[in-house]
Amino acid sequence: MDYNQILAKRIQELCELKQISIEILGQKARISERTMARIVGGLYKNPGMATIFRIAYALDMTMAEFLDFPEINDYEFSESGLEDPE
Repeated sequence: MDYNQILAKRIQELCELKQISIEILGQKARISERTMARIVGGLYKNPGMATIFRIAYALDMTMAEFLDFPEINDYEFSESGLEDPE
């Protein structure tokens, strides 16, 4: 499973747990319907930290709480495309 799909699943699970719709979450997070649909659909390849922060905050969570779950903790991020520091 890709990182974006893992985040999408996390958002969906938290919305179910907190009994909030994706639409309401998007409104609370001040994220457009289109962007939320792309994130939750796993189509948004790399949501930025500000976006993740706004989603976490709208769910009454810190970023640390939002990102602390097994699937993301076990995910191995690729280093391709990153420059090697000299």
